[in-house]
Amino acid sequence: MIRTWRWVVLALALPLAVAAAEKVTESDYAKLRKLQYAKALVNVREEWSHGDKAKQAQAKAGWEQALKETGWNDDTFSRADEAVGEVMGNLQSNKSGDLSDGDLKQTLAESDPTTVATVRAHYAELSTGNDSSQAEQQVRDEIQQEAAGVPPTRAQLEGTWVFDSDATIDAMLGGLATAEDKAKMRAEMLAKVGTSEFTFGPGDLIISRTRDSAGGEKVDRASFRLDGRKVFIKGGESKREYDLTIGLRNGRLQLGMGGLGFSVFSRK
Repeated sequence: MIRTWRWVVLALALPLAVAAAEKVTESDYAKLRKLQYAKALVNVREEWSHGDKAKQAQAKAGWEQALKETGWNDDTFSRADEAVGEVMGNLQSNKSGDLSDGDLKQTLAESDPTTVATVRAHYAELSTGNDSSQAEQQVRDEIQQEAAGVPPTRAQLEGTWVFDSDATIDAMLGGLATAEDKAKMRAEMLAKVGTSEFTFGPGDLIISRTRDSAGGEKVDRASFRLDGRKVFIKGGESKREYDLTIGLRNGRLQLGMGGLGFSVFSRK
C-alpha cells in the first residue's frame, strides 16, 4: 500500500515539474515586444487585405521574417507572451484593487521570479502601449505612400503632363466607378475646373495651362523645386510657396493636397 501511494504522489508531481513557470529575461522581453508588434501588423494587414491572397501572403511572410530575426518560433512566442500577460494581468488587478497585496504575492509566487522582475521593470510601457493602434497607423501610412507613388527625379518629371480624368476618378474611387459614373464625373470636372496640363522644365520653370469648357485658356508661369514627396511652387513675384504631394505611379504623375486625394496626369 505504501509503495502504491508513493507512485500516486509521483504521478501527481510530474505534471507540476513539466509545467514549470516560463522564464522571460530582459533579452527575451525585447524579442517578445518585437514579435508582439509584428503580430499586430499581421492582424491589421490581413484585416485590410480585403481577401487579396497576395497581400495576405505578404503579411504572413512579415511574421515569419520577424520570427527568424529573433530566433524564436510560434511556440516560444506564445509561451513568453502568455507568461508576461499573466503577470501583467495580476499586477493590474492589484493596482485596480481587485486583487489584495497578499493574494498578489501568493499568485506571483507561481510565476518565475525573473519574469515577474522583467514585467515590473516594464509595467509602464505595457500599460500604455497600444500595438494595434500603432500598427494601424503604420499600415495606413504604407497604403498612402503606395497610393502616392514613387518620388520623381527632375529628369523623370521634365516634360508635359495632361490631366487624366479617368485615371483620377479611378484613384478617387478605387477603380469601382461604372462607365456611367465616370461619364458623369468627367462632365462635372470639365465644367468646374476644365482641363489642365503642366510643363516642367527647362530648369526650374513650370508652366500651367488651363482650358475651360468654353475653350478659353489661362497660362501661368512659376518656379518649382523638388523635395522628396513634395513639389514646392512659387509663382511670379510672390515669395510664398505652396506645396503639393507628388509621385509617379504606373507611368502617371500624381499631384495631391493633403488628404484630398490625387489628380492624375498622363505624359503628353
